[in-house]
Amino acid sequence: MQEMNEKINEILSPDKKTIEISDEDIYAMPVKFLEKKPKKKKNVLIFGAIFFIILISGAVFLFNKSAREYFFKSVSQEDQIKKNNNRQSQNGTNQNGQNLEIAQTIKAEVRDKNNQFISRAQVTLPFGFTDSNEKIKIIGQYPAKSYFAIDPRQDIIGGIYVFIPSDIKLKRSITLILGYDDKTIGEYKEKNFRVAFLENGKWNFLESQQDIENNTFTVALLDLKDVYTILAPKTKEILTSLDVDLDIINPNILPSTIDSDFDGLTDVEEGFYKTDPQRADSDIGGYPDGWEVINLYSPTDEGLYPLSNTGKIKIYSDQTYKYSIFYLAEFLVNIVDNKVIFSPPIETGESIIVIVQENPEKLKSKEWYIKQFEGQTLDESTLKTSMVDDIEGVWSIDTQNFYLAKDDLVYVFSYNSSMLTHLNFKTTFKMIINSFKFNREGEKVEIKVEPVEKNGKLPKTEETNKISL
Repeated sequence: MQEMNEKINEILSPDKKTIEISDEDIYAMPVKFLEKKPKKKKNVLIFGAIFFIILISGAVFLFNKSAREYFFKSVSQEDQIKKNNNRQSQNGTNQNGQNLEIAQTIKAEVRDKNNQFISRAQVTLPFGFTDSNEKIKIIGQYPAKSYFAIDPRQDIIGGIYVFIPSDIKLKRSITLILGYDDKTIGEYKEKNFRVAFLENGKWNFLESQQDIENNTFTVALLDLKDVYTILAPKTKEILTSLDVDLDIINPNILPSTIDSDFDGLTDVEEGFYKTDPQRADSDIGGYPDGWEVINLYSPTDEGLYPLSNTGKIKIYSDQTYKYSIFYLAEFLVNIVDNKVIFSPPIETGESIIVIVQENPEKLKSKEWYIKQFEGQTLDESTLKTSMVDDIEGVWSIDTQNFYLAKDDLVYVFSYNSSMLTHLNFKTTFKMIINSFKFNREGEKVEIKVEPVEKNGKLPKTEETNKISL
């Protein structure tokens, strides 16, 4: 042992040079010759603390339900999300079987009769927008003529779009984008375009964001309606050419009272004709109620059924001046000299009067009317004429009088408005004028209603002697 220690000391002596020893020269000291170091108490304490923590955690996990749920939820959350996403993408439903359209986009477009693109729609359905199991669709259609008839003052730009089903309740708003093609703009001004939906037979406008450069409107919908479209107000020039409601284009004309569904009949008149004041086309026949009444058709019967067969009107025949005329069955009739007065049963102060005056020079209607203004300024270009029983008559500037000259007599139709600022029976006034018919010698008193062409086109005024709405 002593020799070994001396050898080691000799090697480790600082005044000795370092010698290089190969791997073969290294020898390990047997374990029995090494000094055993005692274990540190610190290690024991650490292992004990870890064991204690594990023991406590196990006890909490074992006896606490919330802890167990949280543990398993945390461990399996990622896998569960993956499973749910797979299931939703495959079935379109969540774990309760509810429909979940995750940022889904649905589209539709409309083409005209020549298969030319005219408009499009795009709907974005966000996650969880409804609890309904039904899958929502949007369908584009070329508008039928009945849609154009809902409000004669508006024109439809492009197509109409229908949600199916439309009774789904929304939990979150969905985004509707309506677009139109340049060729649908025509003579209209794009800044006047508006998005509208159809409800109770009338168009209702929606707040929207317009992008004129891209021809689109963007709307946030909180609930669904049956039909959506883009409307453009018709210009005065267009209305004049179409002979549509003179009230709109002449500031001298007294306006009508409320017309809730814009069909040409005031709400007061709707009661007399038994029509629906909230539906522009009560019989869903493709024509507004007011147009049908003026053209002597029933607004409540399918097809173009004669108004005279409904019991809503009566026919007055004047034996002295040889003419026949329609009037509302509920109106009162009084004859005073050369006047026939038709009055409503309600006290409005209004009445419609037919007066016969002399025309010794046998002037035509327009000539006779202009002569009444001799020495006064009259802009003849503003005068409007209409054909009644093959004779051209002329309207007064305020359209509350119509003059029809035949031979040596002039038949004057006058709307007595008393002191009213709004009129209740303007469409009835036009209907009465349009029904007027002379009783020729030997001719049976009969007022015929001409049929509409089979292709469904509206009769032209000059061909059918009708007064247009």
